[in-house]
Amino acid sequence: MGQRRTAGYGIDGASARHSPADRTLVITLTCRRPSPDKLVAQIMSSPWILIQLPLGSYGKIAVNDQDTQLLTQLRIGDEIN
Repeated sequence: MGQRRTAGYGIDGASARHSPADRTLVITLTCRRPSPDKLVAQIMSSPWILIQLPLGSYGKIAVNDQDTQLLTQLRIGDEIN
C-alpha cells in the first residue's frame, strides 16, 4: 500500500492463489481507505501486513487489491529495490 499522508488506511486481510500452469502467485489484499467525507489525522502512515506464502515454484508474484487492481508485481529473479 505504501506511505500515505493521512490516517485511516490499512490492510485488513490477504489471500493467496497459486496458478501452477503459469507459475504465478496472486496475492489479494483487502485494503481500507478513509471515506472522502471523514475527517482524518494529517500524519504519515505506512500500512503493512505480514503473510506466510504457500510453498511453490513461482515465476511471478502479483499483488492486487480487493477490486482486482494490480498494486505491484515481481518476476522471480528480478532485483528488488
